[in-house]
Amino acid sequence: MKKILCATAIALSLTLGGCITVGDAISVVTTDVKNPVTPTMLYNAENAMIVAVSGLVAYKRACIAKLIDRSCRAVVVQLQGYTRKAKPILVELRVFVRNNDQVNAIKAYNVVTRLIANFKQTAARAGAV
Repeated sequence: MKKILCATAIALSLTLGGCITVGDAISVVTTDVKNPVTPTMLYNAENAMIVAVSGLVAYKRACIAKLIDRSCRAVVVQLQGYTRKAKPILVELRVFVRNNDQVNAIKAYNVVTRLIANFKQTAARAGAV
């Protein structure tokens, strides 16, 4: 049984060997990575989130005061989802950058920047900018 499994594994690795190289595999894994995450990048992400939350607060107040369309409530809920998800990740990102844990910092930074981009798209689509 072990011989059959070994033979199958060898045959599979030989047939797939020409399809992808180690360099291709590494480039696929690291395409989204900006190494290292610097305190300046953290500062910029935090400031982008501060601006987003400030805009959300102003939009929410206008919505509560009924100065804009009633459909604004759904937009506020959607935008709050992005900011609520980003807050704990930003806290973790600060710790990762402080401790120079670059692998986790990169992951957290990519998640935060994606949340900020989604926030901007949703706000622009709703006319909340």
